[in-house]
Amino acid sequence: MTRTATAFFAAATIVLAAAPLHAQEAYTHEIKLQKGDAFAVKRSQDLLIDQKMMGMTMKVTNQSNAVWSYSVLDVEADGTAQIQVTVLSMAMNLENPMIKIKFDSSAGAAPTTPEERMVQGFVGQTFFIRLSKAGEALDVVGAEAIPEAAFAAAQFPEANMMAPMLKAEFASAFTADSLKKFHTNYFGGYDGRQLKAGETWTVEEPSEQMNMHSLSKVTYTVAESTAGLLDVASSVTLSPDSNAPAGSMGGLTGTGSGVTQIHLASGLPVLTTGTGAFSSTVTTQGMTVGLNITSSERAELRPTAGALLGLLK
Repeated sequence: MTRTATAFFAAATIVLAAAPLHAQEAYTHEIKLQKGDAFAVKRSQDLLIDQKMMGMTMKVTNQSNAVWSYSVLDVEADGTAQIQVTVLSMAMNLENPMIKIKFDSSAGAAPTTPEERMVQGFVGQTFFIRLSKAGEALDVVGAEAIPEAAFAAAQFPEANMMAPMLKAEFASAFTADSLKKFHTNYFGGYDGRQLKAGETWTVEEPSEQMNMHSLSKVTYTVAESTAGLLDVASSVTLSPDSNAPAGSMGGLTGTGSGVTQIHLASGLPVLTTGTGAFSSTVTTQGMTVGLNITSSERAELRPTAGALLGLLK
């Protein structure tokens, strides 16, 4: 499975002393985990949206931070890892003319509003994935119950008009299919390709964000490895998809860039960063809306138990 334009782009801070990968050598990407391994991934995403409609401009800020732990329960004969994923913390800063949420579960303050209780309600929730050696998420189990639990804890009053919208948004993010795609993009996406310094290739495929359908063109370039880490640079171009399904609100136009550094010994992405700038003119409920979106992403991986402690410093 190839990476989409919405995949995390990665760069690393973890150093392992190892021989470098030179131009004539190739590396076959494989995730190598053992029973008892565990690691945590801290993810952050910042979205700033300028929305123009009927001569007015509305600004939307959507910032999120979360720490998820991954515990390897078992490894099958073919190297597929059975992993329990737990939400350790969650922070949200969402602000637009209709709603404002600002809460960090790791700050220690007790939630006092339904929105804050919703954010806190994600903490401690678990689901399970099966991750192949190629980094493909084969199965996801138990994720759909997480938004239900968070919204049960929130206790929104029936008159709250934003609650159904928030619930629908989180429910779409925690489906088995969306989390399979999310984890495959993060851990894999190279289709067993041998990665060789100086190699470059391009992947074109449909992409969907917020019911906007685009064509993504992602070009990857492999650099030489240093200190046991292999750089894969990514540049993405989005354009509207002329074959978008009925009901699509339009497509995005824009560019993004980032770097993936792979830890050679384990195959894990150890830190992710990326930026992008996109725009669109969409039609919804009979109105034309102009969008300008800037985004930045980061995901940092740290070992917490097992053999990974000896590999990742």
